[in-house]
Amino acid sequence: MTKKEILFRIIPAIIITNCVGYLLKILNLDDYFILLGFRFKLNFILPALFFLKAEYFTGVKEIIKSSCKTRFSLQLFIVIFPFLAALGALYYYGKVDLGDPDYFYEFGLSSIFDAPIYLLWNLPQLLALTLLIRYIADQVDHKFICSFITIALLFAYDMVPLKIYSISYATFILPLLIVASAAVALAYFKNVFSASFIVFGMIWAYYLMFGTASKAIVNILFAARYNSWEGLLWVDDKLIGYVSLVYFSASFLLIWLASPMYKNVKPEAEEDVKSE
Repeated sequence: MTKKEILFRIIPAIIITNCVGYLLKILNLDDYFILLGFRFKLNFILPALFFLKAEYFTGVKEIIKSSCKTRFSLQLFIVIFPFLAALGALYYYGKVDLGDPDYFYEFGLSSIFDAPIYLLWNLPQLLALTLLIRYIADQVDHKFICSFITIALLFAYDMVPLKIYSISYATFILPLLIVASAAVALAYFKNVFSASFIVFGMIWAYYLMFGTASKAIVNILFAARYNSWEGLLWVDDKLIGYVSLVYFSASFLLIWLASPMYKNVKPEAEEDVKSE
């Protein structure tokens, strides 16, 4: 597809996705459904329907072929290091401890062992979004910027509440950090399966550790029979925002360092230094 054709398809996709998303919010209806265990969320699935064209399927086929030839990068696991370091420091100063939530063993610890199942249940929708973003990124010049804007706009109704005055840094900056991390992973990691894994793992681990009152997040990332989750860890209320910011900032930084995006920028910077 040409850049112009991609633009003519992605703009209606963004508009319709957000219109439907906000309408569902107003009606207090879920924007996702579960079929045979598999999760399908509106802004993961609907945009791909606007690209149902032979040319798109050919491009997707090539992306999958290329991914199958690319090994899974162990560099992705470094994302967990700053998270563990921060928790260790907080635990030392008594600001974090093991939580005592309902269903601690039934939900919390069992979720660790069930993580591959949760990933499998989310894989179809993850790949739908990943392949779309990768396809678009491969057709444009500024991969990160285009991917970031596209993902942010597709998830606008999740990030911007109906009551705009209720926006805080937690409902604005943190989602943008997640979007930035996803944009780097989905647009630059050669293996779309590892890209999907790292985006899912980054978000899944955060909510497993710290919990959420959102039924949608619990149902999509974990088991469908629960409405909320208090988290495996208790963190001082004054520090939870800081810990969240550090976690997602570190995740973005390390995903960027592990990506081809960083490898492409680094040589150029070194050449500039040498020329001086």
